[in-house]
Amino acid sequence: MSSKEKQTLVIFSNNLLLEQLFAHHLSPFIEQPLDLIIDAPWGYAFEAKKRPNSHSLILSDNPCGEYIEDLWDLKPTVLITRPTTLADFCLFAQKASQGQKYKLANDYQSPLNTTERKVLRLCALQHHPKNIAEKLQLSQGSIKNTLSAIYQKLNLNGMTALGFYYFGGLELQAFKNTKGDSSHKNI
Repeated sequence: MSSKEKQTLVIFSNNLLLEQLFAHHLSPFIEQPLDLIIDAPWGYAFEAKKRPNSHSLILSDNPCGEYIEDLWDLKPTVLITRPTTLADFCLFAQKASQGQKYKLANDYQSPLNTTERKVLRLCALQHHPKNIAEKLQLSQGSIKNTLSAIYQKLNLNGMTALGFYYFGGLELQAFKNTKGDSSHKNI
């Protein structure tokens, strides 16, 4: 990889083969700094430390609507959570490096409110409810009540099911809350 490529495209991944593949195909299209974050294994995007003052593209195939919204909350320039062609992916990466906001994901209306989504994510990432209460500045009782609401709204029966749901391991009735088949959103 040339020094120009190192400056413009940085790939965050736990898979060297994927890094090399994306670097080979994307480098010719990228003219400005871009951080490509490959969310594999699921949850990796939350740990990746993107460079300041660079645009980012997050690529994930996790089907959980709340998970996808949490990725969008990381404020990437582009978020892709649906299959796409290599040619389209290169185009999206080029748009991202130019700062054009874009989200390619299925439309999803979560039954959860903002606090419930935060608690869902933190529990799925194996944070203890006591630590979640401290982090969100809520009482432990509030966290317990919030978890009960999450279980009810998503038809889950405990922390294990919650983790499976968030990391794409469960097909639930909640996915029937989707509107239409999919969306391409220019933001």
